[in-house]
Amino acid sequence: MLTFNWKSAHSIRRVLSRFAHPSLGQILRPALLFSLAVLPGPVDQSSRLPATVPATYVGTDGSRGKPKEPSASYPYPVPVPGFSSFGGSCGGDGDSRSSLLDSKGPQFPALFSMSAFSVMGFVKGSWPVVFDYLLERDSLIIVVIAPEGATPVVFRLKGKRGHWQSKVMIPDTLGNKALVAEYAVRAFDDNVGQLGPSHFHIHGIAAGPKAVGSIGIDRVTFLPGKIRPSQGEKAHYTFHSISDFKHAEVDFVRIALGRDGQIVAARVGSKSYGAITKNEQKDGDWNGKIQIDSNSLKAHSAEVQQWLTAPTGQHLIQVRAWWGADDGDWATALSDEFVAVEQ
Repeated sequence: MLTFNWKSAHSIRRVLSRFAHPSLGQILRPALLFSLAVLPGPVDQSSRLPATVPATYVGTDGSRGKPKEPSASYPYPVPVPGFSSFGGSCGGDGDSRSSLLDSKGPQFPALFSMSAFSVMGFVKGSWPVVFDYLLERDSLIIVVIAPEGATPVVFRLKGKRGHWQSKVMIPDTLGNKALVAEYAVRAFDDNVGQLGPSHFHIHGIAAGPKAVGSIGIDRVTFLPGKIRPSQGEKAHYTFHSISDFKHAEVDFVRIALGRDGQIVAARVGSKSYGAITKNEQKDGDWNGKIQIDSNSLKAHSAEVQQWLTAPTGQHLIQVRAWWGADDGDWATALSDEFVAVEQ
């Protein structure tokens, strides 16, 4: 965990405004601004440092070390994260957001960049939180966990090139009641001077002792590499649970590569699975059809609407699993493989 001077953030607010968006009563932005620009270094307490272990990417074709990249392009401005990005259903007061997380699980924005995104989920004091990610070059990785009504906690994760699982511990001072929080993840290049987004692959996040066993969901597959729905072809997916969860849901996510190298993602469909038990494996098929409700679609520009509703594109799956408001624990994991929907 990192210490910071709140007053120093003001002088660099304008420079980094594209990377920090106000949320949770304006408490996230100053913490994130300062953590990115004038970090003094880790607190000198080993118990607060992230516990990071190497992980190995292995594709279903046996390839190691380098993930697949989207070949589809996203020519529009890359979205800036914030709670407003989660859609109208995430508005209202803290109770309504808590109810949403209880019934629908952790929430990603409707459209986001993997280099700068936020997840809305529960958090408690003394919780472990694990981030599974892959970096193709050395980068600066900052995580800000901002609970509603409490001071945000700022972490710097291992930024060396490679595939890592980093575990951080939430301070016990946060208490044992599940609070709605924004988990903001930012990946920047490691150059001196003006900061730019780093190419970043997020594989999963798990929060809470019931979800953290590595990442609570693993063995996420999505095949074959391309399908033609007009010919009745479907994609098949599987996932495995390391832990018990009261709810699980699979999201079908359209992806593309932005002009500056960021991977842009947007949910275009989902399927609910109910409860899943430890060591249980689930599977299913996807027909390649786009299913976005009209209200969510209207939140985007006409160009982005056209991109989202196009009958062709590249996709991955994201599995979200959670316990609900009483316990709070949750996990999310993404497939390494992409499925291209063709005419």
